[in-house]
Amino acid sequence: MWQGMFDIGLVQASLRLATPILLAALGGLYSTAAGVTNIALEGMMLLGSFAAVVASYALQSAWLGLLAAVLVGAMFGALLGLLSIRLKANHIVAGIAINIVATGLTIYLLRVLFGVRGSFQSERIVGLPNVSIPILKSIPIVSDLIGAGNPIFYVSLVLVPLSVILLYKTAFGLRIRAVGESPSAAESVGIDIARIRYFCTTFSGVLCGLAGAYLSIGHLTLFTEGMSSGRGWLGLSAMVFGNQTPVGAFFASWAFGFADALQMRLQGMGIPSQFVQMIPYFLVLATLMRMGAKRIAKENAR
Repeated sequence: MWQGMFDIGLVQASLRLATPILLAALGGLYSTAAGVTNIALEGMMLLGSFAAVVASYALQSAWLGLLAAVLVGAMFGALLGLLSIRLKANHIVAGIAINIVATGLTIYLLRVLFGVRGSFQSERIVGLPNVSIPILKSIPIVSDLIGAGNPIFYVSLVLVPLSVILLYKTAFGLRIRAVGESPSAAESVGIDIARIRYFCTTFSGVLCGLAGAYLSIGHLTLFTEGMSSGRGWLGLSAMVFGNQTPVGAFFASWAFGFADALQMRLQGMGIPSQFVQMIPYFLVLATLMRMGAKRIAKENAR
């Protein structure tokens, strides 16, 4: 029964399934680092996936679909910034509002633009092509894992070390963290808090737009209602579990991707699908319990 369950194919699948989660986690990390909690990751991802399909279908170009997803994500990231920075709205309430709007808006536009309910698929939707990197294909094991894949997959991997450099090795990254950790101190040395936060919330939306495009024109070539399927929330969890660091977010996202890939294999073994689909969320609960236990232990040790 378990023969062949754990192999390199499972690891490969887990990395690809982790891609939208990782992008959402990095998006959440940037906004949180600047002091704005972005729980609208789910909604921004959903809007990005819908925008990618609409543009790809209308313009017959996957790259323009990708651009549309990024622009829509950036727009709603900027909207979160406007609500939370300029209008002083509660970050959580603003994020929930965007998630609700995203769900309703995509369902409505799906029916208005395409006259369908539930999902939309067409031969006119152009998907992103897979690309291969020659230097990676010459490295054993690595070639099997990431030798060929979707461009957004590679972007997500490259963003991890780039984010480490940006946030911890540059003056701009220092400003971002200063704004998030001590706004009054940052303002006293002349840092424009609003500008930094607008950048981070907008960039957060860009990454969520990329994640959405990966789902609808990268991984598949269709759109379904609620297509993000909780991946934005998993991204938020991965950011927290990864101790709000890019590398930590990568490994946490990979763990969720691994759980997702594993549940797909378990479904083919006769195990009830309702149970195996809960595996990633059981992982969230287990990790929360572990983190809570460690925090309580530290407090008791003082």
